[in-house]
Amino acid sequence: VDGRVLALVVHPAWRRQGIGRQLWQAALMTGREARWRQISVGPVVDATPGASFLAAVGATPVQRYRLYATSE
Repeated sequence: VDGRVLALVVHPAWRRQGIGRQLWQAALMTGREARWRQISVGPVVDATPGASFLAAVGATPVQRYRLYATSE
């Protein structure tokens, strides 16, 4: 069984205070208790604070998404 975190977001005014790491640790603890084999997060856009944070905590990208838009 795998788990998924759709959003792990900290408001810019509150970043760099350890809140993201606390949220991440809570997600990992939940996963351990649920016996998840892995946790996936996202989608996360490359070159964003979220992507940098996930790399810093040891997460690695395993899939890429394409975002589509229309002006209609």
